[in-house]
Amino acid sequence: MYKEIFRDQEFWRYQLGMNPEQTSLMDASKYLKMVELFIEHGDVAGVEDEWLEHQPWTLFPHDPLGSYLIRLMSDPEVRLKVFTSKLRAKMFYVKVGQFIADCIHEVTFQHQRATTEKRKSQEVPDWTAHQKHAHWEALIQEIDEKHREEGFDKAFFQKIFSDEGWKKQENWDKLADDWGKCMEESLRKKEHERIEKMKDSMRQGLDQMWKRAEDAMNKSGVSEAEALQAWNMMDGTWTETEFEKKMSIVNIRKRYPEIDEIVSKMGRRANEEGRDRLAVNRGSDMRLEHSSGSDIEGITIGDNLNALLPSELAQYADESMENLFVHKFLSKRLQTFRYKSESSNPSRHLSFVHANRKGPMIVCLDTSASMYGAPMRIEQSLLGKMELLAEQLNRPCFLIDFSVDIKAIDLALRRKKKTEAQLGFIKADEQFKQGQIPFIGGGTNAKKMFQMMFDLLENDGNQYVNADVLWVSDFFIPQADRQLMQRLEEFRQTGTRFYGLRISSDPSQETPWDKHFDKIYQIRYTPLRRY
Repeated sequence: MYKEIFRDQEFWRYQLGMNPEQTSLMDASKYLKMVELFIEHGDVAGVEDEWLEHQPWTLFPHDPLGSYLIRLMSDPEVRLKVFTSKLRAKMFYVKVGQFIADCIHEVTFQHQRATTEKRKSQEVPDWTAHQKHAHWEALIQEIDEKHREEGFDKAFFQKIFSDEGWKKQENWDKLADDWGKCMEESLRKKEHERIEKMKDSMRQGLDQMWKRAEDAMNKSGVSEAEALQAWNMMDGTWTETEFEKKMSIVNIRKRYPEIDEIVSKMGRRANEEGRDRLAVNRGSDMRLEHSSGSDIEGITIGDNLNALLPSELAQYADESMENLFVHKFLSKRLQTFRYKSESSNPSRHLSFVHANRKGPMIVCLDTSASMYGAPMRIEQSLLGKMELLAEQLNRPCFLIDFSVDIKAIDLALRRKKKTEAQLGFIKADEQFKQGQIPFIGGGTNAKKMFQMMFDLLENDGNQYVNADVLWVSDFFIPQADRQLMQRLEEFRQTGTRFYGLRISSDPSQETPWDKHFDKIYQIRYTPLRRY
């Protein structure tokens, strides 16, 4: 597994000709993948081979960072901590990921510093005869002063360049090659020195983070699942104050059990062993008339060997035509029969299958001015629970943040961007910073939200067909035009489920939306009185 990740990549980080503007995240992706696979499967590169058990770093002898990560993930104490707690595993990923980012940034910086020297080493073999004769001795002395510790053999080059050896092109090519290897070794040494300097503080910081989190959980009496939800709302660093703030949002679920009930209802996908039924509302019908005397409709081109015309079969049998036949097969240009039974028409119909609750979800979140205050905190608690569930079960979840306008957010993509910001590869997105909802404010207009929701539900090319939909609002939403409401009913008839969570200080007030949803849950809150 790990060998495939690093295949053909030896020295990939030490090629000085790489573009300095290349993203650091791209360079770090292989190491981050190592950490991900370690957390998910418990495997460490090389350790599965018995002969590497006590020296796993030999798998990457020229890679200081890879070697260190292998040693770290082979540590029995680290393995025990990571594999017995999802919260500690997440903290491990962030802390080690930040260490990887720091190393990659340093390597990139050193590459940039070495750019001038690298360029000079590439230009030297093309010097004019006058330049070579005048400067070869000074050049060898310069390289020796810079790279003596990397094994540059000054005496050897002085010997082969003397007695007009400087005229031989192969000597200059040899000098440039050795010079480049010395630069590579110099960069490896600098990276190794930085890792040795920083690894102890990184490990101490990781242990301290684990301990502080454990102490805070014991002090507060919260479960790991609750602490994990709070951690997801934080910015990748652990402080007791910030933890308590996020836990106040998480604990809202205890006052309003409807949140957990709604989340458990959301998301179905086809499964023969499931109990809930799911509509398969799109497909195709094969077109073949029962009265037809023959299934053959005509002639086409392709690569179906079972439908070849006799003339093509004759080419295949003729040795002199074999190359032509192969060319036509590979380019899908063979003449073949076209059958009516191969033609299909798109269809949409009711056809129910079993389902389980691991399917896609769409959440439409009302962020108008009327949702400020307590409703906003309830929405944050629900969204945190929904995000955590989607991540743990690898379920697609899409958020449509709506009021007078909409903001459409793929929560998996948002989670990825947030992690990249925590590791230090990109700037933190102001939207959803530290788990906050980006309130739009203003009034409520559901038209754009309807259009986005329908686009997700009916586009066969994405993963949200047959998703369960949840609206979170006070439901004081003007009804959309008749055409949009008809489409809503069509989706309900073909199996899409629509749930609602109404957050209101007086949910007894009737709204015209109840009849359009499978169920609307009610949460009543008491608004703060200000004097």
